Amino acid sequence: PESGLRSLGEELSDRSPEPPASPGEVYTETERLKSSGVRFAVKSVRLGQRISLYGFPFGASVSSKLKVTRGIVVSTLGPGNDSSLIQIDAAANSGNSGGPLLDGSGNVVAILSSGTRKAQGFNFAVNAVIAKQFMDSMGVAYATSRSHNPLPTEEQYKRIRPFVVLITCF
Repeated sequence: PESGLRSLGEELSDRSPEPPASPGEVYTETERLKSSGVRFAVKSVRLGQRISLYGFPFGASVSSKLKVTRGIVVSTLGPGNDSSLIQIDAAANSGNSGGPLLDGSGNVVAILSSGTRKAQGFNFAVNAVIAKQFMDSMGVAYATSRSHNPLPTEEQYKRIRPFVVLITCF
């Protein structure tokens, strides 16, 4: 384009995998992601499931440090019985949007999207199933994992911290 800007699709298609470390070694982006510790849950989120929400509520006005909030999944459907959204009771504020929701094993089960000012506890997140479908359509590699070994919140924080960033719009 004349503006010099590229679409997300163009940006992703220009990326090529790093070369193999040694002859005969097959490199895949998914293998790199698996070693990083960030994975999507294989199974869909469940009603009553405990989650941890990571983000930057109120941005840097509170602090520039990543914060964690705990809660549960109160509905596996969003407004109008929308199956692409789930509802959580975790306190979510401006600045949490786009933050991952992790299950007890540290796997991403949803991504926070919105709330409502009319009532507390009405916060919604995009189900990870939808996020994976989007990444598949864009050719973005990701790793999955079964949720079976509990992971302390402190360890989840260490794993997810490098991947959650504060983005401020002016």
